[in-house]
Amino acid sequence: MLSGLSLILGVLLFASPPEAAGDKNEASGTVPIEKLKEYPATAKMLAADRKLDNLSLSYQRVWRWHRSMARFGGEEPPGFPKDWVREGKSATTLTLRGQEMTFAHRPLDEWAGGIRLEMWSNVGGPRRRVTYRGSGRDKLDASWVEVEPPANDFRLPDGVTRMYWSFGVRYTPWIATVTSIECDGALTRVKGTLDYPKNGTTLFVLEVDGDGIVRRAELVIHSPKLEPKRVVISNTGKLETGELTFATHGEIRPEVPEWVSRLRGRCVGDEEFILEKVRTGLTDEEYRQLTNLEIPNNAYIRDAQEKVHKYRDADGKEQIIGPIKPSPPRNR
Repeated sequence: MLSGLSLILGVLLFASPPEAAGDKNEASGTVPIEKLKEYPATAKMLAADRKLDNLSLSYQRVWRWHRSMARFGGEEPPGFPKDWVREGKSATTLTLRGQEMTFAHRPLDEWAGGIRLEMWSNVGGPRRRVTYRGSGRDKLDASWVEVEPPANDFRLPDGVTRMYWSFGVRYTPWIATVTSIECDGALTRVKGTLDYPKNGTTLFVLEVDGDGIVRRAELVIHSPKLEPKRVVISNTGKLETGELTFATHGEIRPEVPEWVSRLRGRCVGDEEFILEKVRTGLTDEEYRQLTNLEIPNNAYIRDAQEKVHKYRDADGKEQIIGPIKPSPPRNR
């Protein structure tokens, strides 16, 4: 996945999970998922999530690393800020149709390292990733291209899932069980488990408003061989397009116990998403334009389908550099 998009915040840390709750009207402790259709807010949530296809979303992502203690193994240098924050920013257009997905990702900060644009697409089968850098003849500033065979299965990347959740949509495809549904004023509160992440599970508490937007989510993520991580997702604003409604500003924050915050050198990350534009019901021509991925000149190409490394010069001529060497076996 794109380097800018693959900054998965693996530092979402553990705090006490939400209190388990059974449905007041269900002795078994679980509620049939179909009962979500009986509540106006959750019925809208279900209906909207089924229509999230053949669309394009343009949004900005802001990520932050916070560090407030000395590094492991030594003191901070003189003048190093006590509350250090590194912030990155990017603009992304994501286009989805069925099991096809295309990213166009543009860095908006000083951490770009000369990258003008990154694109990733599986339209047409092969998975292609292009990092666009300089457009001249300098090989030191060449672009990079990676081509991989088609995937055997399709699963949205975690970064896309987090983006959707921050805008209050696409929780329902992940719901495995429901333990309670309660109306609390203008909100409908749903508790249960998600079939997320892969090979893991997540306890959830969702607060859904009258538009079917999940305005707040408390998640406790259980992954194999990792301690549970508690995450709070909240959002504001509203954007309506056709039959779909999104929040426009979402935040994803870890809840960090005090004992963790006292660890020296411990970094904690959070994310912010700002929705700018949504296009639905894309025509074939609109879809073609949004997913068009051109191989640039002056680019190194790693083609895993042909199992070769190539270089495409500034005039568009390609030459084979050598074969792709198989990866060494992992030590287990």
